[in-house]
Amino acid sequence: MLESLYEKIFVFKEKERKSF
Repeated sequence: MLESLYEKIFVFKEKERKSF
């Protein structure tokens, strides 16, 4: 469960980086 959360955060950061 925790791993899934980390993965979501990682993807979110990656998207934010691309957006920025």
